[in-house]
Amino acid sequence: MAELQSTHYQMYINGKFMDSASGDVETVIDPS
Repeated sequence: MAELQSTHYQMYINGKFMDSASGDVETVIDPS
């Protein structure tokens, strides 16, 4: 998995990205 760098970080958790800014969780089917 490549690290994501943005103005806010995203945590990769169990196939999902958690947006630290909004607290929203997005399902990721193909994280690559």
